[in-house]
Amino acid sequence: MTSPRRTTPRPYLRADERREQLLAAAADLVGKRGWHALGIVPLAAAAGVSRQLIYEHFADTSDLLASVMRYLFERAHAATARILSAASDDAGSVIRRAYEVYLALPRAQRRALRALAGDSDPDSPELDRARHLMRHEILGLWVPYVRRRTGLTEPKARALAWMLTTASWGITDLVEDGTLSPEEATELLAQVVASAVASTEKTRGRRSIRNTAFPRRRERRS
Repeated sequence: MTSPRRTTPRPYLRADERREQLLAAAADLVGKRGWHALGIVPLAAAAGVSRQLIYEHFADTSDLLASVMRYLFERAHAATARILSAASDDAGSVIRRAYEVYLALPRAQRRALRALAGDSDPDSPELDRARHLMRHEILGLWVPYVRRRTGLTEPKARALAWMLTTASWGITDLVEDGTLSPEEATELLAQVVASAVASTEKTRGRRSIRNTAFPRRRERRS
């Protein structure tokens, strides 16, 4: 007769501590195997807990993915928000400080965030929703600043902000493969952004002068 299998009792944690532990395990799973590997069952196995416990903290897979995204992004998001809220100097200086925040993230975390914010995946609606949320969070940070500096319309400001975001990811690839040092990449990105903002401001200034110098003629009333 076989004796009953002994299980190691799970240490008691407060709800917030348990959720933090699960998020850390989920982030580690994403770092090792990618976003497609993350789900309720894989996380339960990786964390050594039951599926029921996972469901006590996350309503479903969509909630889990969004929560992990925020867990990975929240510190960089808060630091960047502070930089932008206090931004009163030139765009190059703002970009330098914001990019340094991004570079300070662990490499696996940077790659996970970049992968999540990439192309859509119609085969995974849950992952697609998390991806759209990620893009919304990034643009929510940068679009007000871009509009304030350039005077662009909302759609154009969103386009420019996203272009500059993807440029920062691309140049980070060159840091990771040793082509550029972090300092060189930071300076190059700052120069590109400052040039883009200055060019937009100059164009806006020319339009303003042209509209002032050549006001529209009022139609004669009959």
